[in-house]
Amino acid sequence: MQTKKQELEGKLQKIRELEQRLTFRLHILSKQIDQQAAEMLRDTPINLSAYRFMTTLESLGESSIADMARFIAMDRALASRTAVELERKRYVEFRKDPSNRRKKLVALTKDGEEFLSHIMPRFEARRTKLRAHLGEDMFASLHDCLDRLEDAIKD
Repeated sequence: MQTKKQELEGKLQKIRELEQRLTFRLHILSKQIDQQAAEMLRDTPINLSAYRFMTTLESLGESSIADMARFIAMDRALASRTAVELERKRYVEFRKDPSNRRKKLVALTKDGEEFLSHIMPRFEARRTKLRAHLGEDMFASLHDCLDRLEDAIKD
């Protein structure tokens, strides 16, 4: 019969094994990063999905909802709802695509650009802190590893 101590040691070993699974660790880390980012947005009128949508739109420029959803790896329906909500807040606007009249494009408004310029220092400070914590060599290695993981997943 196992003792209580042996049972606990067995459970602890299983937890250690679980924590060594790469995909498990990446999932947990992703959730922690999302929680931290959501907290950074708590006093703003947008959520994390909207923040990601807006920062992606800022980088890509005027884009279709389908392209935005693909780039962010967001469900197309969620991307559409997010854009509509951001339009209500006057952070984005819809425009007709001159090359395809049935297609709508979304673009940041002046209010959206101003909002991002106000909120970005929070996220830039977090990036700076993470980069400093890792150091330049490890930071570069991390990006190399992430690139390789993305390639491996595509295969």
